[in-house]
Amino acid sequence: MVSAAQSNLKRNFTCLLLDGGFWSAGFASLGLFTIMPGLIHEIGLRYPAIVPFENRFATLAGLCFFGVSQLVAIFCPGLYETRARRLPLFMAFAWLSRLTFVYIALATIFMNRIGYPAYLVVLFASLLWYGVVNGFTVPQWMDFVARLTPVNRRGLLIGCRDCMGTVLGLAILAVFPVFTRMLPFPGNYGAMYSLSMVMFVASAFVLGLMREAPYEQADLKPRVPVMQHVRENLSILKTDRRFRNLLIVLVVLAIPGISNLSLITMKGIRILDLSGASAAQFTGRIAMMMIVTNAVSILTFGMLGDKFGYRRIGYACFSILGVGLTTAMLATSRPLFFAAIVVVTMAGAGINVFMLNFPMEFAPENRRTSYMALRSLFLAPVIILPVVGGWLADVYGQNVVFAIALGFAVAGVAAIKFFVVDPRRVVHHCPEPVASGV
Repeated sequence: MVSAAQSNLKRNFTCLLLDGGFWSAGFASLGLFTIMPGLIHEIGLRYPAIVPFENRFATLAGLCFFGVSQLVAIFCPGLYETRARRLPLFMAFAWLSRLTFVYIALATIFMNRIGYPAYLVVLFASLLWYGVVNGFTVPQWMDFVARLTPVNRRGLLIGCRDCMGTVLGLAILAVFPVFTRMLPFPGNYGAMYSLSMVMFVASAFVLGLMREAPYEQADLKPRVPVMQHVRENLSILKTDRRFRNLLIVLVVLAIPGISNLSLITMKGIRILDLSGASAAQFTGRIAMMMIVTNAVSILTFGMLGDKFGYRRIGYACFSILGVGLTTAMLATSRPLFFAAIVVVTMAGAGINVFMLNFPMEFAPENRRTSYMALRSLFLAPVIILPVVGGWLADVYGQNVVFAIALGFAVAGVAAIKFFVVDPRRVVHHCPEPVASGV
């Protein structure tokens, strides 16, 4: 396995790098936590019936896009772990997920024809489609990253992916104010989401150029019924205490997600009384700040994690998150909102690196897909939290949500300290291959 992966290391590293760069650019121009809340606010100005639910709609977008996949992922390993070559099936799901962005772009362009209620149905149904299909891709994508990239290059890969995405995303976001001046609503958003669609399609194309390292027949699991495979995966919870403890702590660490960047954006729009071009300018600047901060932070935390271990990254990032949430609670001016966005984004970038790379180090190579699916399953109960946060924000205000998230961020730091081991420091842990260069 090592020789097959090493022989294609540069090609696969490049493919995973380009995939991440295009995906990050597509996500930046989709603006799930920045541009999309502005879009929902603009629809609310024209369709007042949704105004009392704006925060819930803004947070529901993130739930559909990211959260639903957690529920689906547990059924994924049985499709892959019986196959020596897994890329063809993976790519079928990857292309199906890209239909999301075609539907969103077309629906946004023709929003005035189909009407606002129908548009919101198409928007959230499309985001939900991505979440469902993505559940069949994420665990195997994580296996590709771990199998094709040595342990001391994964943080570098994730960081470089986001740096590339930053450059592309900034170029796209720079034209959003131009679209807003040239195109009436919803044409400006339709143009942005068309660019987003192109970026997501490009990311799937380069993924298909990877050369996987096939599994040996001895490493493949026998074909069994889906539910039997699910039961076998759940048995890991009984046999691997360290991984079980990690999963429990990850649930605690995920609870601060009750507050996300959408709520900071929505609070800023309301406190500063923005609409139209001023709201688009505000959300566009926030989006640009986010992707720059995200790229620099992911690269930094990824390289530090490669060198010092991801347990320490967890300490740092949840502490930084506490500072960002406190700033968001106190924000009443543009500079404070911008500062809160930057600090929370910085923390979120490191948390993503921690949540992605740290669990991989607990998993045996031939069962990594199952371990990553269990990780997704354990996080499934918290996927509803952003919408709960949106409901609390609509009823009690955003600061109540920020305070709850702050409390769990503090609890998360303590949980890492007392309940999580570092696999790199366990004497009997078998280290993964280390690269001599890329």
